[in-house]
Amino acid sequence: MNTLLYIRGEPGSGKATVTRILQRKLGWKLVWFHDFDFLRPIVGDKYAELVIGDAVMMVLRKLLDFGENVIYVRPSRTPGTVDRVRVMAAERQARFVLVGLTANYETLCERVSERQSSPYRLNTREGLDEYLS
Repeated sequence: MNTLLYIRGEPGSGKATVTRILQRKLGWKLVWFHDFDFLRPIVGDKYAELVIGDAVMMVLRKLLDFGENVIYVRPSRTPGTVDRVRVMAAERQARFVLVGLTANYETLCERVSERQSSPYRLNTREGLDEYLS
């Protein structure tokens, strides 16, 4: 039975760090939500979440169909997203493991402000506050 490990958490909670360690130790395929941000300029921000979500689901389905173990990372706060992935994994008889990472507010602010600038990742306290509100 293959496994889909879904890692989620607030910006700055350590998803990238934990994922790098797990991928190195396990050698599993990695699907990172930000890898699909190239679609934003093509479809526009209005439809980006929907299109990117559909693209990710297609990739996850194919990897599980091929018998791969997968680590999926997404900074989602939407319960529907987790349920959608959980159902898809169950349909493929894959084990679904959800890992939620968190950190206190000051730690999140510190980590986010240390990031390199990117149009698709939060890197300011103000951006984090807006995301959390």
